[in-house]
Amino acid sequence: MGASVNSDDPIELEEFYHDADGMCAISVIEHEIAFVKNLANKARGDEKDYYLSKVDSLEFSKSNIEDSVGSGLITPEKYVADIKKFRQKCM
Repeated sequence: MGASVNSDDPIELEEFYHDADGMCAISVIEHEIAFVKNLANKARGDEKDYYLSKVDSLEFSKSNIEDSVGSGLITPEKYVADIKKFRQKCM
């Protein structure tokens, strides 16, 4: 795990592992979408709205990656390199 994360702090761990800004693999984003949708299904009121807006944001991120790869803005090599970099951050 990254040296800058306090593994004794559950909130810090949550923010680290569920930070959508760092997610660069479509499969990871899809898993996170399913995870957050599950949370939204259990939530009510403002909390439910928060999770649903997070799902929208994740779906937008996924779409951006797909479009960037499809149009050649992100090469397959760059895509794989970004995934490897993300994995290193998590170890």
